[in-house]
Amino acid sequence: MSTNVQNLIQSALGDGARSTKFDVMFQFTNPNLFPNQRNVAVLVKSSNFPSKSCSTINIPYKGRPIPIRGQEKFTQSWECTFYLDENHKIKNAFEAWIDALDETVHYAETENSLVTSTRSKHVSTNNYTTEICLFQQNFNDTDQTAKYILHNVFPTEVGSVQLSSEGPGNLLEFTVTFSFSYFDLEIMKGSQGNFISSAMENLKNSIAQAGQEIIGSINNEISNQVNSFLKASGVEELMGQGSNFMGSMVDDASSDIKDLIQGTDTSYAEKFGDMFSGLGGLGGLKDSLASKASSLVSSAKDKISGMFS
Repeated sequence: MSTNVQNLIQSALGDGARSTKFDVMFQFTNPNLFPNQRNVAVLVKSSNFPSKSCSTINIPYKGRPIPIRGQEKFTQSWECTFYLDENHKIKNAFEAWIDALDETVHYAETENSLVTSTRSKHVSTNNYTTEICLFQQNFNDTDQTAKYILHNVFPTEVGSVQLSSEGPGNLLEFTVTFSFSYFDLEIMKGSQGNFISSAMENLKNSIAQAGQEIIGSINNEISNQVNSFLKASGVEELMGQGSNFMGSMVDDASSDIKDLIQGTDTSYAEKFGDMFSGLGGLGGLKDSLASKASSLVSSAKDKISGMFS
């Protein structure tokens, strides 16, 4: 009996959502407020997933209130508690953000440069809010199982920091209260039980590998044909130029592999034309290389398309 109950609970609950298995991703309106965004998440001590409710409207009927549905409501307030670093940089970042929200009255004649730059970004983008994402992690802390996206977020209060001479000296902490308009909840698990984040990572790796195969194939084909032609023609002074051209071409392909996959391979013909312009008798080689590059790109495109079939 106990085994059946255990299996039933395991099937329904799995490892369960653990309170310590969470992550927070902050996006400051001004990245310079706290440049290392990963450290912001590390400094989070505790937080909460927000709630929503549906209001009701009571209609009196023969002396009894009958509730009917009203409107969906979000709490629109979210708190997050942080450990305080010894330089108070994280606290200063949120306070500067709040200072930048005030565009009319300032107590200080000379403002902090972070406040000024943040306010300028608010004005230039016509937006002083951001998005914050909260993640539930699995038991092994290797995959994200759920994602809460808070929209139109900005801080409304940076709490006080309590000091005391008692005890061995605990880490200081403070709480920031944020306002948001609404949130979305995304379940990060597909119907086949594969986590979306892992699937996307595998797809990116597959595309990256295909891209490297394209570069390698084009590099080898062009190197072989160019070097063979130059050696056969006795044009030794062009060997160095051919080598430099190859290195430049492979670098360009590496940095622009996305455009290559999408089919903008006409640049190859242009590169060959630039290299061999004015040199008689090399037109056939140029056309051959351009045709080969185009064929390799087409083959790679078919391979990548097959990943989605």
